[in-house]
Amino acid sequence: MFAALAVALLPWQQEVEVRVFPLLSRSERVERAVPTARGILLRVDGPAGDLEVGAVSHAVDHQVLVSGGKTWLVGPPRLPSRADAPGDRSVLPELARRDGVAVPLEDVDLGVPPNLPENARMVAIAADGSVELRAPSTTSPTHPGRWVDQLFLASVTPLAAESFTTQEVLTARPRDGSGTELRLATPEAREGKTWTFVVRSRPGAGPRPAVHRSGSEPEAGFLRDVAAELGAGWSHLEGPDEQLDIRPTMGPGAAWGDVDADGWVDLYLVQGAGREGCEPIQNRLLLNRGGDGFVDATGSHGGGDDGAGMGALFLDADGDGFLDLYVANYGVDALFANDGHGKLADVTAAAGVTANLWSAGVAASDYDADGDLDLYVTSYLRYDESLMPHEDELERYRREDPVAMLPFAFPGERNVLLRNDVQDGPLRFVDVAEEKKLRDEIGRGMQPVFWDFDRDRDDDLYVANDVSYNLLWRNEGDATFRDVSFSTGMDDPRGGMGVAIGDVEGDGDEDLFLTNWQLEANALYANNLISHRSQRHRVATFRDVIVPSGLGAFGVGFTSWGCELFDAECDGDLDLFVANGYTSPDYESTGICVGQPNHFFRNDGEGRFADASGDAGAALARPLPSRCAVACDFDRDGDVDLVVTANNGPVQLLRNELPTDRKGAWLLVRLRGAGRNTHAIGAEVTIRAGELLLRRTLRAGTSYLGGNPPELHFGLGEVAGVDSLTVRWPSGRESMHPIAAINTLVTLEEPE
Repeated sequence: MFAALAVALLPWQQEVEVRVFPLLSRSERVERAVPTARGILLRVDGPAGDLEVGAVSHAVDHQVLVSGGKTWLVGPPRLPSRADAPGDRSVLPELARRDGVAVPLEDVDLGVPPNLPENARMVAIAADGSVELRAPSTTSPTHPGRWVDQLFLASVTPLAAESFTTQEVLTARPRDGSGTELRLATPEAREGKTWTFVVRSRPGAGPRPAVHRSGSEPEAGFLRDVAAELGAGWSHLEGPDEQLDIRPTMGPGAAWGDVDADGWVDLYLVQGAGREGCEPIQNRLLLNRGGDGFVDATGSHGGGDDGAGMGALFLDADGDGFLDLYVANYGVDALFANDGHGKLADVTAAAGVTANLWSAGVAASDYDADGDLDLYVTSYLRYDESLMPHEDELERYRREDPVAMLPFAFPGERNVLLRNDVQDGPLRFVDVAEEKKLRDEIGRGMQPVFWDFDRDRDDDLYVANDVSYNLLWRNEGDATFRDVSFSTGMDDPRGGMGVAIGDVEGDGDEDLFLTNWQLEANALYANNLISHRSQRHRVATFRDVIVPSGLGAFGVGFTSWGCELFDAECDGDLDLFVANGYTSPDYESTGICVGQPNHFFRNDGEGRFADASGDAGAALARPLPSRCAVACDFDRDGDVDLVVTANNGPVQLLRNELPTDRKGAWLLVRLRGAGRNTHAIGAEVTIRAGELLLRRTLRAGTSYLGGNPPELHFGLGEVAGVDSLTVRWPSGRESMHPIAAINTLVTLEEPE
């Protein structure tokens, strides 16, 4: 017994430091008390004689916090409704009570929300543990621009001395020189209640140890997160407060596209279904203002779908030269037509987009060679708890997660092939997946991609499926498809998620990188079409080279989602970015999916990769439940940047800031097709520059739930110019184009 440690029931005084240790915490970064079989364990700073310990019993949806020298009871959190938000911000997803949200507090202004109690405050808990309570209408925080660990609206009440009870200390022993480990008696459990322990120490009793908190470290490396700085610092918000079934864990996606045709690629961010107690949150259309920043134009330009979003894709569906927008939802999808001035009008029902499924990824191609773009949309699974295994069978499915979190507990769902029937009139799509035998009803569809893997001038179709066989359908050239998954070696049954396609070996054909679930290695399928290493020379089959590529070990232990093959250093070969994030929630704290660091791998030019995540920067080390990753040179400086989304977390805009002396020459290519496929989706561009042979195909839809911009980036290394550039157009034409200068954007038109 250590009777000297007791709480004097007096108001807290400024000459003592007050710290709180909850038994339960919504944040995995908050220091907390640890219940053990022998009592409650606390590790605190300062010698035992300088400490006093008390305890507060309170409801589990409240917190005890210290701010301004006082101790406050805070909560429960309140999420704002759409009516609370000023201007055209339909809601503030930043107020979501979750960890590590990078929000500049000066950007958060609710005005004075209606029906808000007088004691309501905006509560900001910083990454260093400090707490700020301020009126919602206040726009000048004490610490602007800092990292926020939690941010929410709540009622606050000062705690009087009688709120604290003396807490019996069973043992106290020194640790780490100036610290003390306390073991406290376990308080009496009360239904619906928890405890927070309050420790007071005299100033100077000992230095507080440095606590590493995500987001508090300075950023380094050439991929720097500039989302908040450039006006793209939005956060995804979806699902119930605790994610206990699979539905709120899978998104969100994102898409790049120059919607207002000003030459700068804009950004579309997909939102989720919202949280209980707040209205659904609209997706956001962010217009690119000359590469220097983004402006939220959802209110003025449209596109603000409020469905439970998954993937998105910009494409010119009606052939008028302007990018329209398709959004895949859990429920009915959304289609927006561009009026030619960047304004997006909802034409979903009129265009025949009616399927009510759990849509996931989207890809576009003129698969039937009739001159316009068609759409393939995967469906993930059929979430119906009545279809889950019978209780007697559940034991074989059990792991740490509830069965409703597991994809193999639910049947697959059919996919959709939307044939474009526009004929100089309004948009109209017809689902022909059954006719073309492309429904894949047993697959749990993730990302589709159109890909002329055999270079026979028609687009084939690959689908990554989760815990079901992946599929590769070969286009027979007459708008019919044949399943060649088994014969080509692509029928992988693992937990497929994201897809990236590119010539990683530099041999002239395109290979495929596939991400998989946590306990499975990712896959790198090398194309044997053009290969001197394979006996099947010029036969379009594949071999998984994930181990000899050097990437094998990095997939295990990480649940990988979005991925991009891009030339990060403009040296002429394709490097690799992989977005990681676990599917299971942190049951003890946040209730949302656990974060993991992302990966960047540098290619040696022959398809062997080395982990260069540290060189890429601290933004990759931040553990977020990342999902989609899509590349785009949004600032037009010649190197490729990335947008990375996170499930119930902040978007990262990773600007490539590689120093000039480490960056090679480059060329950015935009294509203008002669028909209704105005951006020439499906075209193949081949560049010869010195000893370099670079071949890229322009696709629409890639990564995981990602919409890529309709342009191609080529790193050229140390060459002084381009010797030749050849385009194989989707129409079948082939043309050569002189390139007078490099380190620039060129627009090439299809000859009539």
